[in-house]
Amino acid sequence: MIMRFSILFVHIAITFYSFAQNQNNQWRFGFGSAIDFNTTPPSYPTGCALPTVQPPLIAGDLIEGTASIADRNTGNLLFYTDGITVWNSLNQPMPNGSNLGGNDALSSYMAAVIIPLPGSCSRYYIFCQDDFEEGSDGITYSVVDMSLDNGLGDILPGQKSIPLYDNNLTEMLMAYPKSSGDGYWLISNGPDAVNPTFAAFEVTSQGVNPVPVLSPVLLNGSGKLNYQGTKFVCTGEYDPIIGNFLGFQLYDFNAATGQISNPINIPFQTSGDVLQYFEFTFDGNYLYAGGPYSFYHFDLSLGNPNLIAASGTELFIGNSSNPHFAPQMGPDSNLYYVVANTTTGLGPNTLYKIENPSNPASLIGPISALPANVAPSICLPQWITLISGEITPGNNLISLTGDACFQNAQTFSVSGTSSVVGITWNFGDPSSGTLNSSSLLNPSHQFSSAGSYLVSAIVVFDCYTDTVQQQITINDCPPEPPTVGCAEIFVPTILSPNGAGNAVNKTVCVYGSCIAEISFQIFNRWGEVVFETNDASLSQCWDGTFKGKPMNADVFVYKLQATLLNGQNIEQSGNITLLN
Repeated sequence: MIMRFSILFVHIAITFYSFAQNQNNQWRFGFGSAIDFNTTPPSYPTGCALPTVQPPLIAGDLIEGTASIADRNTGNLLFYTDGITVWNSLNQPMPNGSNLGGNDALSSYMAAVIIPLPGSCSRYYIFCQDDFEEGSDGITYSVVDMSLDNGLGDILPGQKSIPLYDNNLTEMLMAYPKSSGDGYWLISNGPDAVNPTFAAFEVTSQGVNPVPVLSPVLLNGSGKLNYQGTKFVCTGEYDPIIGNFLGFQLYDFNAATGQISNPINIPFQTSGDVLQYFEFTFDGNYLYAGGPYSFYHFDLSLGNPNLIAASGTELFIGNSSNPHFAPQMGPDSNLYYVVANTTTGLGPNTLYKIENPSNPASLIGPISALPANVAPSICLPQWITLISGEITPGNNLISLTGDACFQNAQTFSVSGTSSVVGITWNFGDPSSGTLNSSSLLNPSHQFSSAGSYLVSAIVVFDCYTDTVQQQITINDCPPEPPTVGCAEIFVPTILSPNGAGNAVNKTVCVYGSCIAEISFQIFNRWGEVVFETNDASLSQCWDGTFKGKPMNADVFVYKLQATLLNGQNIEQSGNITLLN
């Protein structure tokens, strides 16, 4: 589907953000093009089997949408597809991997999306979208099992080209995990041109629900979800008076229900162009939006629709007289963008890399063209976000139980996990062993000394592993107060704040219980008060300083008067020896 416009439909491309997972590290697209993001900088493998648009067209002329997926642990290629054929990691068609039901006449902008089958470590859904021009098959799906064909994968018998939805209005197809962590939403447009809708199909371990959740939209058209799964952006409403689209729309997306709501129009007008290709930055603060001949950067963090529209900054990339196509965030946190080399828009085209895309418009770049052998057509592969029910992204995932002092052992755990097979720990403590190899979920460890330690955990799930890290501070244990009876009060006679004596004598505190009132004073040899307290909770202690300065070694005198809860009065005095 190339450069076709109407009030009822426009193009779409969709990507999703992976939180430190490797399933998006292999791109296969365009005219035999490939990018491997496992290396730094990315490398460009050869041998990709694309394209395969079928006769009567010349093979490759109109190849558009593709999808590829890598192993979530290693980032190695598993398979890729153009919606018609699926190829394995050896760039060979899978034995049962042809005629998937996708774009069989022309080409579909979002030809396919791949998502892991919930509850399985080896099976994947391939959802295919037919092209708009012919539109005879709508959405179909097939199931790949990677345990077949000696680990190279194949379509399961009887699980190929299963009809799901007869939607021929657009070529919109994307997926996002349900917030419940038990499946995905497969997203397209509804089939009614008069009453346009946003359609979300529930995909779980029980299968694919053929009845979608529908939400009203202003018109069927292009769109994209942000990587947080909270916002959806799409082309604005068409205004027949001015003969153009009214900027773009921002909706709220609900990953629990699959619905979108609360449309907000961003009143940005282009000069004879229509914004129809969208991409959010990973943090959701910025939006890139393009039309066939223009490309803009918007600051969504401004919040106000008019301010967002005013922030629109045009980026001049490639030849502005040639068609512009899909932007896509990459695993290396750069933005990739397709610009045609000819006015027809037929590939091979040029793929540009925009560095620092999550910055204000004045601070993005540099912008550079990828080598000519990395030849895109119109689209780049969609992203796959895994179900977020294993490790919840965020900080403070590792926690400990017990006093954080090295004299005692602490029990560790990883929060936000489910379906855990085991955890291998590294406590970052070379003096007392660095690795607990027993894969305990809640291990106990005693550190060799006070300090800061980088504690890491390799968490093993049914299908993959993930690693979390946390900086842990371990301190000296506070001194234990001596055991007293209700009528007894104890004052230490040695003070060693600099460690010359026992570690428990770093301060002088009053120890006791059942105290209602107290007056505690410490005098130097000239009778000057250097410390005093009336705190009956006994939480105030002398650290050997006077007026903020350390005192020299000497002998000091204390006087104590106390009233116990039973009314008994206690008076005592004695010496305190300060050691440096």
